[in-house]
Amino acid sequence: MPRKLLVFLVLLLSFLPAAAQALQFSPASPIGLPAHPQVTGVAVSASAPQVVYAVAGGKLFRSTDASETWMTLTVPSSTIEQLAVNPTDSAVVYVIGQKHTYRSDDSGATWKDLTTRLGTVSTLAIRIDPQDPATLYIGARCGSSYEDPAKGGVYKSTDRGETWSLLSSAVTCVDFLSLDPATPRRLFAATATGAEYRTDDAGQTWRQASGELPVFDVVADPLDPSRRYGLGRGPSGDVQVHFVASANGGSSWLRLPASGLPPGGQQLIIDRATRRLFLLGQSFGLYASDDLGVNWRRIDAVPAVPATPLTMSEAGDRIYVATARGLYHFPMSDPDSPAVTHLGEPAPLRLTVYRIALDPTDASTVYATAYEGHGILNAYRVFRSPDSGRTWERITADDDIAWRFQIAVDAAGDLYAADTHTMWRFAKATQTWETWTVPELFAPTILLANPQRPGWLYAANMGWAGYSTDGGRTWSRIENAGIGFWTLSIAPNGSDLVGGNNDGAFASSDGGVTWRALPTGRLVTKSVALAPSRPATIYRLTNTANGGLQSGLFRSDDGGATWTALRWPGERDFAQPIAVDPRDERSVWIGLAHSTDGGVTWTVESSNVPILSVAFNPDGTVLYGLGRDYSVWTATRGGRRRAVGR
Repeated sequence: MPRKLLVFLVLLLSFLPAAAQALQFSPASPIGLPAHPQVTGVAVSASAPQVVYAVAGGKLFRSTDASETWMTLTVPSSTIEQLAVNPTDSAVVYVIGQKHTYRSDDSGATWKDLTTRLGTVSTLAIRIDPQDPATLYIGARCGSSYEDPAKGGVYKSTDRGETWSLLSSAVTCVDFLSLDPATPRRLFAATATGAEYRTDDAGQTWRQASGELPVFDVVADPLDPSRRYGLGRGPSGDVQVHFVASANGGSSWLRLPASGLPPGGQQLIIDRATRRLFLLGQSFGLYASDDLGVNWRRIDAVPAVPATPLTMSEAGDRIYVATARGLYHFPMSDPDSPAVTHLGEPAPLRLTVYRIALDPTDASTVYATAYEGHGILNAYRVFRSPDSGRTWERITADDDIAWRFQIAVDAAGDLYAADTHTMWRFAKATQTWETWTVPELFAPTILLANPQRPGWLYAANMGWAGYSTDGGRTWSRIENAGIGFWTLSIAPNGSDLVGGNNDGAFASSDGGVTWRALPTGRLVTKSVALAPSRPATIYRLTNTANGGLQSGLFRSDDGGATWTALRWPGERDFAQPIAVDPRDERSVWIGLAHSTDGGVTWTVESSNVPILSVAFNPDGTVLYGLGRDYSVWTATRGGRRRAVGR
């Protein structure tokens, strides 16, 4: 056999997954607070303001007593993106889900699929002619993920959705569509290219506009038939919403100064009695104006969650607002005291675990920082487990939602957290939090604690690195080690540290006070690890010299003086965290790639849960890892219990 082929086969076999039994993981996550599903849509017919339809958790609900009681309706779609009700008949309801359009003529008891004639378009809005409710307009987006990208545009039906026609081949890929309620033959559309169009003859002809148009929404002044108010984005497709008005029945539009207007908004309602305007600012919240749009104020009682759109509907003299935290409703005369209705069954909020921190004084204690309730609470929490992830308790208060992204536990068992200009400490002795300002701390990507010296901390990003000997109150800049660090590792002895950055690798033998450069060829080093049982053994991942596209794994057995080049299965990822077994300096892990001979040969552990990276607890009895599902897991293999989380 040729020598080159033999070498290739040896390398290939060394990287094959192990044939041993796969790691079997079971959930062991912190549990989020119970909460009801988000309310994502609401619609009311002007003919019956006591009949309310709302969407929550992908289900459709109906109330016949102005939201006092609710019943769940069966809908053919598992998701509902759009909801509309006939303004003259509350029994006629339209929903769009999974690119199918449905109509019910009996208050949601039965449904008819209208998709056969319309096709599977990606609908962004349904507009119903208030003077002729059999006439419907749909604005449809384009996109490569849809069956037919050419289906984007404005569609019209004059028979309640039984048949449809595409109004213009020029108006395609519609992002926004509005209809003038006082002159419903007039519609406005904005396309994905930034162009804006209008029609004054119910879609027979369209012309591209060069000025302001209310492409988001239009309302008519109840006391002045010639005046209209609207929301647009301007001819240049401004990212900021424009408040616009017309004094000639919608024939022309001007942008008006509007103090306090939110950056985004797509719905307007006007109180017919007082002319008070309500603007729903998408994820920015609800706003009101008592001077026809000159000044706006935020209605703080209605919650807004970033990146979570809101919708609202008018019901006589009341307004309903669908939010991530429930269905809010209030009389237009008193928007600051809304009632809230929750729909659906409560369930624990999802937690996204970002970081874990291990207690060097107690091998069973682990902390986790997590994001709770995406789109509902958007709260950052800190949890603690005293038993390696079997049970958890939250150690931050309900109203404490501060972003403690980087966490570490010091030699006294105190938990520290850091963010831009801010530090926190959770004292083990008192079980209480304290916080203070650190001006020099900016966007730290690393927070490390010394396992032998209480109050000694290390923080860094790629532009700054420092250490503190007083629990993070004051900081000294780390000198002679480049300008910052991508990665830091500390030995259990508290004296030996190694770090990596764009200039290579650096080491300290006095707890991080002084540093020296290691002979690494000044290659970018993004991952380093000291062997806990033998700090002179160091592993590092660095980009090799061939254009920086391929990683190189190296091991040193003499504190970084000399290095042995190694190979591993993930050669093109040089940012993966490295974990070394505290009981064996030759047992090294990079994700699920595992070597028992110091990185010479590798096996890829199989598991029932995708794992990105791993880390050991101080005594090596528990293996923690970062999973792609952003939750904490435990597994048992070969008599050893392992916990995994992200």
